[in-house]
Amino acid sequence: MKLTTLPLLVILFSALAGQDAPVPKVGAKAPLFAVQSLEYNNFVMAEKIQELKAKKGLLILDFWATWCKPCMRELPEFERIHKELAAKGIQFFAVAIDDKRQDIWRYVKTEKKYTFPVLVDLNAYNAGRKYGADKTLPQLFVIDGEGVIRFQHTGEIKNIEAALKGLVESLQPGSFPEFQGKKIESGEISSH
Repeated sequence: MKLTTLPLLVILFSALAGQDAPVPKVGAKAPLFAVQSLEYNNFVMAEKIQELKAKKGLLILDFWATWCKPCMRELPEFERIHKELAAKGIQFFAVAIDDKRQDIWRYVKTEKKYTFPVLVDLNAYNAGRKYGADKTLPQLFVIDGEGVIRFQHTGEIKNIEAALKGLVESLQPGSFPEFQGKKIESGEISSH
């Protein structure tokens, strides 16, 4: 084997190893990443966690794509409740893993006119791989100010408002007492 092929093998092995990362589990530290928003603003997970810690807030990451039918059914619900969650210190970010930024823009801003923040991770190259979204969608994570994953769900959530508010109530009592004890109703999963 030539000495020049060794670096290529290391790069190839590293790339393949990153693709097989398991979905992070509840109780684990949330994987760190940096991406840009749809409007080209930087999003650095480590900075966001520090901000959450100071405010004792929560972060919701929803991984989705324009080709994922279960994701498309969830997004209108996120649009409906994201401002109400923000008022309780919960930040919501939809992480799009499509392969073309213009497809995401067209769907989010032109067709649907969604107002929630959208992060772009083209082809699930960065954050998506670390969170298992390169294999299965939708993926939803709730992360606290210590950077710990407090909740994870793979697949569609049919009762998003009740499920998320019930979850927030269990993590931050008094936030949504009328939703105490609400459970998730699971739906479809889309494989990549």
